[in-house]
Amino acid sequence: MNNHKRIAILDLGTNTFHLLICELRASIQTKQQNVIVFKKKQYVKLASGGIDYIEEAAWKRGMETLFHFKTIIDAYEVQEIYAFGTAGLRTAQNGNRFIETVGENVGINISLIDGEKEAELICRGVRQAVNLGSNKVLIMDIGGGSVEFIIADNENLYWKKSFPIGAAVLKNAFHKKEPFGVEGVLLLRQFFDAELYPVRDILKVHKCKTLIGASGTFDSIVDMQLAQENKTRAVTQKDAHLINIEYFNQLTAYLIKCNLQKRLKIPGMISERAEMIVVACVLIDYVIKEFDINNIIQSEFAMKQGILWEVLYGES
Repeated sequence: MNNHKRIAILDLGTNTFHLLICELRASIQTKQQNVIVFKKKQYVKLASGGIDYIEEAAWKRGMETLFHFKTIIDAYEVQEIYAFGTAGLRTAQNGNRFIETVGENVGINISLIDGEKEAELICRGVRQAVNLGSNKVLIMDIGGGSVEFIIADNENLYWKKSFPIGAAVLKNAFHKKEPFGVEGVLLLRQFFDAELYPVRDILKVHKCKTLIGASGTFDSIVDMQLAQENKTRAVTQKDAHLINIEYFNQLTAYLIKCNLQKRLKIPGMISERAEMIVVACVLIDYVIKEFDINNIIQSEFAMKQGILWEVLYGES
């Protein structure tokens, strides 16, 4: 048995379940330090049959993943488990039943968090990857069930809001034919005009020129950008990557006009992201053009690192 305390953090998103196992050690200053000893993600696509109900196949994928994660957790002799469910579980009619079943049969107790708390945790995670400095930035996390927008600098969180328009929701509602096409883009932009007016209004008060993107879609964009140089995020070992806006514009234009088979052939594309990446990129494109964004930075850290921060240092 290792003398150091080990904790497991589970970020149970609509598309992806994440497991992070950390070993906590006392530093010279007696503050907790952490070493990541294991991490894994599994695509479960809870909303494959719609965000309002976890269908049988998605339920099975979720349960199998959590049984697998619990086996790993036990093998690493973890003492404490922190599991958080987000939009996919809080929106589905049978989400609470899923949580109860996991507690009874897997032995993992899941806490549901609302979009506001999710945004706070995302902000805490991003701050560990990117030095925000004193200039306000717009942080954006595109999940499967929701999208979180946050305005913050290194010290202050000025505004946060969660919108129930994640990539799985947008894909199910708008991306019904291949290729997506210009008509699909126009319809989606009209939808964003109606839904994202709170972001437009708050950005008139808090000016932001930099967008920091956390989680899946931004990771995939960086994967494809690096693939052009025969690199990967694992090789770069950076906590954040600059996304070239010209490259992003070219990529988005290509994604709009190509079908799923062609998207799957793009170097760096992960097959699990290929179905939803078009609507997600149209959303990012809308944000940078409508809100006059000049820079895009991808953060390797998001909600699960925010959870770890709170475990180590508390909520203050």
